[in-house]
Amino acid sequence: MNLKNIINFIATKLILLKDEKLYIFFIIISVLPFLFIAFYNHPTDDDFCLAVGVRNLGAINYLKELLYSHTGRYTSVLIIILLNPLSSIANGFFWVKVLAIFIQITTLLCFLFFAYNLLKNYVPYKNILIVSFIVYICFISNIPSISSFFFWFTGTSAYTYGLNFLFLTMAFYILWIKQKKTRWLVVANLCMVLTIGVNEIFIVIIGSLFIGIFILKSYGFKKYSLWITFLIFIICSQLSLSSTGNFTRMNELHPNQSLHDIQWITAGFKTLIMLVNVLLEWISDLKIYLAALLLFLLLDWERVFVRINGMKMCLFMLLTFSMLFGINFLSILAVNDFLPRILNISYFVFLVSFFFLFTFISKIYTTKFPKLYTGSLLKKSMIFLFFALILLSGNSNVWIAYSDLLFKVSDFNKKMNNRYLMIAEGREANLKLILVPPAFDEIYEIPKTLFLSDITTNRFSYPNNCYAEYFCIEEIELEKQYSLPPFHLRSNW
Repeated sequence: MNLKNIINFIATKLILLKDEKLYIFFIIISVLPFLFIAFYNHPTDDDFCLAVGVRNLGAINYLKELLYSHTGRYTSVLIIILLNPLSSIANGFFWVKVLAIFIQITTLLCFLFFAYNLLKNYVPYKNILIVSFIVYICFISNIPSISSFFFWFTGTSAYTYGLNFLFLTMAFYILWIKQKKTRWLVVANLCMVLTIGVNEIFIVIIGSLFIGIFILKSYGFKKYSLWITFLIFIICSQLSLSSTGNFTRMNELHPNQSLHDIQWITAGFKTLIMLVNVLLEWISDLKIYLAALLLFLLLDWERVFVRINGMKMCLFMLLTFSMLFGINFLSILAVNDFLPRILNISYFVFLVSFFFLFTFISKIYTTKFPKLYTGSLLKKSMIFLFFALILLSGNSNVWIAYSDLLFKVSDFNKKMNNRYLMIAEGREANLKLILVPPAFDEIYEIPKTLFLSDITTNRFSYPNNCYAEYFCIEEIELEKQYSLPPFHLRSNW
């Protein structure tokens, strides 16, 4: 049997599959490459520095040091102290790979838990998993920096875990509203406290949700419970934002400078312009329209939109834009640019809002749409086209992951393991300076799915000093004959 016959055989079998099995098949092959790539993951820059801090000062003292001199993100700091495998665990490099798998699984499970509690009254149980996976796959295939979202431990502690805690917060609040059981409120408030402590951007997200609730007066529960929850939100937000560590870090980013009114206004205009450009780019992606059409067919939107009118939808979109503006305004204010790892969170907010708006408009103007397409061959064609774009589109993270898996990660893994071997041999030989080749150069790029911010040719610079201290050597730097490629190729931020 030649290749053409094999392809025709597989295609025929796929066409004959029921829709549910077809979804499952494509879902599995869309998620698998990220799990496999985790086995080639390696620690980088901050991972080493933070591990050195724990090793030198001890967990408690280093916790105090970070909160006093670096950040007010108390949950993120706890994750860094407790989960960084380089700090104290034997075979820490192996556990870095395990953690990359762990964060993927926990992100998926937390999102499924949230989606299940949100949709179980509107979707048949057999469809909940399919709907959730369509959103999840659309999200991970399009986010600007999949490398920092899953494969950079320090990045996950400040962003990915926050999104997971946000999923749990909303899921437990939904449970409490529906079941009126106090224990769910307690757990939801605890998850909210943890979410706030991961990153300031989640304060913006939760604060925007509170504004929406207050305006719509859609409490769904007794008012005193809402005010208690809001008070907890205010206290935790104040603790995080007003911490000494935040002021210390801002002084490091902007030494001898104070932010004047004109700087706030300038940052606001820059945020607005850049945000509009980003949104136009995201809206132009065909994949999200196909995903929205599939969701439209799978959900019972008559029940979802029973109490939603045009005015409430306009308010919802205004709050969404304000939320996106607030999230990225913090980035502009701090570093004068949109950081891809912050855009990852922004993209999730955008994606959910887009699906909601798309289906609301579709429900108004295309009442005959479900009758025409449900169970038809065209519906199956839409499934094929959506996952074809997910799997084969050049800008899809899934396609990039498969490309990296086939052509790049093995060589990258060998280069990094050889580096560790050279460091070990240099340490045994008592070399004062250990020279290592870079993991990439003008010809060889690192896998885009993996995160690496490499050492430099300056032995005294960051993160060379962290590398040296972690591996218990005096100095380390890249060999001089290697010239580094442009910065955008040196780091997958």
